[in-house]
Amino acid sequence: MGDNNIVLGQTHIGFGGTMGNNNLIRQHVYLGHEFKLGNHIEITAGCTIGGESEIEDLSYIGLGSTIINHTRIARENLIGAGSTVIRDTEPYSKNIGNPSRVIGYHQEEGVRMNVHK
Repeated sequence: MGDNNIVLGQTHIGFGGTMGNNNLIRQHVYLGHEFKLGNHIEITAGCTIGGESEIEDLSYIGLGSTIINHTRIARENLIGAGSTVIRDTEPYSKNIGNPSRVIGYHQEEGVRMNVHK
């Protein structure tokens, strides 16, 4: 576990997991076995992160979302509340739904690039 991480109550941390720095894990989160978290990530309340999943730097996982086992959330992703992610995501993407789908992208500066309908 890295530095300056905040993990709130009722959170399960699976064996063999790793966590970078400056992350916020809210209450009632389940982190499965051998998860990997980068830096500056927020996982909101009620989320489930499956075993051997990876969340890269500067990503946000919305309230009550589920990331299935062996899934990679690319850097600077936004996963909308209640989403179920069943496949790897693309960098800088915004994903919502069950199963989740890309609704847009942003550049490193946070500027929207395009939107899928």
